[in-house]
Amino acid sequence: MKTINSFEKKNQIIKTHLKSNWKYILFLTLFWTVMALASTMIINLGNLELYIAPSSHVTMGGGHSGAMALEEVTGMILHSVPAMVFFGGAMISLIIIVISKEVKSGKISFWMTTSLSRTNILIYKALFIWIVISVVYFVSEIPVIGYFSSAGDASQNIGYLFAEMIYFWIFLTVLLSVFILIFLLFINKDLLPILICSGILFYMIVTYALILMSNMLPDIFGWAENLKYVAIQSLFLELLNFTPAPDLVLPPGTPPGTYTSLGEFIKPNIAWAIISPLLNIGIITGCLFTSNWIFKKQDLNI
Repeated sequence: MKTINSFEKKNQIIKTHLKSNWKYILFLTLFWTVMALASTMIINLGNLELYIAPSSHVTMGGGHSGAMALEEVTGMILHSVPAMVFFGGAMISLIIIVISKEVKSGKISFWMTTSLSRTNILIYKALFIWIVISVVYFVSEIPVIGYFSSAGDASQNIGYLFAEMIYFWIFLTVLLSVFILIFLLFINKDLLPILICSGILFYMIVTYALILMSNMLPDIFGWAENLKYVAIQSLFLELLNFTPAPDLVLPPGTPPGTYTSLGEFIKPNIAWAIISPLLNIGIITGCLFTSNWIFKKQDLNI
């Protein structure tokens, strides 16, 4: 009975924040799901057939044509820095609402009267934010999965999408744990934790843009390619990488029709594929333990 009551008290933290913030959560979910759907639709406008990998098409008696690949949707937007910045902004706002404001106003003392330990209070507040971010993320992936499943090369590459989704989810958890730690380190400062977290997101935007430019204009921005070794987003392992689609040359006498060539999947570095999630989980664990230690030492304006 005591265990049940303890669980109910812990669960009450999540229920309370859910009841207070459901409209904001619904907005985040709808906004990013629409963005995911719109991005996928726009990139694939005019494509007669969808492919995850880059594709090149040749029509006998016609000419060559290329098509946008579905992997560009994830590689440039949905599993890349634009999505990280969106979720990072959502994390900052949720941390302010769920943790920072309650500590500064002294409302955190209400949870102390429930006989819950400070560790449990922090864990369930962090768990609430993590659940919200996870729900928004996985709901927005539904249209992406739908498009990828309908691709002509889905049977070969759909598994890489699901693996990349998990890697990206782990990275979002890393970002959340780091942000919570920063807010607790500077809990008595109004703007400093917001500025630091925003600075991290800005740094990611700058390195993302420069690395992108190094691929587009290597003669001018070739030096920026090395930024991938110091870019925060490099902790996320992007699996959906392909070679460009080779041009097809049809020999005389080829039957009429449209022929397609696809780029080949680039296998990731196996060592980094194993180390990356372990490193991320290590960062998450370290940040949460440190955050808990700080939270227990704070006076919390009680």
